[in-house]
Amino acid sequence: MRRPLLTALVVMLLALPGCAREVKYRSLEVGQCLPASAKIVGRREAAPPIVECLSPHLYQVYDVSNLPKGPFPGVDELDHMAKQACVSTFESALGVDANALPDGVDLLYLAPTESSWKSHKDRQVECLVVFETERTGRFGRGGDL
Repeated sequence: MRRPLLTALVVMLLALPGCAREVKYRSLEVGQCLPASAKIVGRREAAPPIVECLSPHLYQVYDVSNLPKGPFPGVDELDHMAKQACVSTFESALGVDANALPDGVDLLYLAPTESSWKSHKDRQVECLVVFETERTGRFGRGGDL
């Protein structure tokens, strides 16, 4: 049984402290697909391109969850909470065991930054499936695996 490599990305809303201005971030929605050109690594674009899942894409959003309210839990705890949120909804959302992903498929989660948590009360974690190469069609329940 292949355990997926769960990739953690912290959404960066501000470029460089003191030099950047805040950019309004548009949250992803369940069912959306993003092409390979989407910048979700490092400094995330505020409004990433969205494509129909029948078009070539590298990412598919399968869940958007809200983390519990409260003070910022720290980077390590936030990472743990985001990972747990995405793993716990994977099978129910897609009908696939997160511990038995096919080759070329992985999990990805986007967690709020400390800044967005504190200033915007951002508690959303976005859960995505990421593919090794672009594909067409939906992954999981109601689509191809």
